[in-house]
Amino acid sequence: MNPETIKTIIAISKHETANYTSKVFRQNHNLFGMREPRKRSTLATGTNLFHATYNSIEDSFKDWLLWWQMHGVTIQMLDNMSYVQMVTYMKGKAYFTDSFTNYLNGVKYYYNA
Repeated sequence: MNPETIKTIIAISKHETANYTSKVFRQNHNLFGMREPRKRSTLATGTNLFHATYNSIEDSFKDWLLWWQMHGVTIQMLDNMSYVQMVTYMKGKAYFTDSFTNYLNGVKYYYNA
């Protein structure tokens, strides 16, 4: 992954976890606010606080990549997306329920921090 993609992924994870302070992150090792999937392969080990639990933050990251893979997006494709394009794609796939503007502004804040 290129540095800009990594920066975007970190910004998304910081937004999703309130800068790594949320209960879902601390209790579930869940970097991205993922729910336990019903239809795809997953590394989730269960559910707590209505969100997927993981054995590690590494498994959470890998599971997030599985979500992208399920939608036909490769790492190479992610490397060619800006944070705006990534958030737009995620909203189009109903990844988050917040408004597009609020989510984008949150990711932008951490991207530029």
